Amino acid sequence: MQRPYETIVVLTNDLAGEKQGLVHRFEAVIRDNGGTLDGSHDWGTRKLSYTIRKKTDGHYFLLEYTAEGAVVNELERTLRITEGVLRYMTVQQDHTGLPPARIRETVGRPDIPLSELRSLGNEPSGAALSGQHAATEDATSATRAGSAEGPGGDSDE
Repeated sequence: MQRPYETIVVLTNDLAGEKQGLVHRFEAVIRDNGGTLDGSHDWGTRKLSYTIRKKTDGHYFLLEYTAEGAVVNELERTLRITEGVLRYMTVQQDHTGLPPARIRETVGRPDIPLSELRSLGNEPSGAALSGQHAATEDATSATRAGSAEGPGGDSDE
C-alpha cells in the first residue's frame, strides 16, 4: 500500500556542487522503485544544534513522496552508505502522533463579559450574597467549636 512520506536529509557543506547530484540520486531511488515524488525542497544551509562529525553547518533537503515501505527501506539504505550525509529522518505523513482537533462545544450560556452583565442589572443582589456569607460563617464557627471540645465531644468529662 502506498503511503505519503517525507524524508529530511542533512548534507555536509564540503560537497560544493555535488549536493544537487546526490539529491537527484535520492529522487531516482524513489522513482525507480515505484514511488512518486511529490516535492523536493532545498531548505539551504543552516547551523546545526550540535556538532556532527566535526561539522557545525549542514545543507537541508526535504523530499516528499508517496511509496511503499520497501521504497523507504531502499532510500534509507542508500542514505546510510552515501558519503556526505550527516543525518536523515523519514516520517510517514498520515501518522503525526497528534490527537484529532477538538471541536469547541458551546454551552447554553452566552459568552458575555461580567462587566456587561453588571451593567444589565443581572448581577446577584448584595442581600443574597450577604446571606450566603453569613450561612458560611455560621457553619465554620460551629465546626471550630466542635473541634475545640476534643475527640470525645464533651468537655465536662
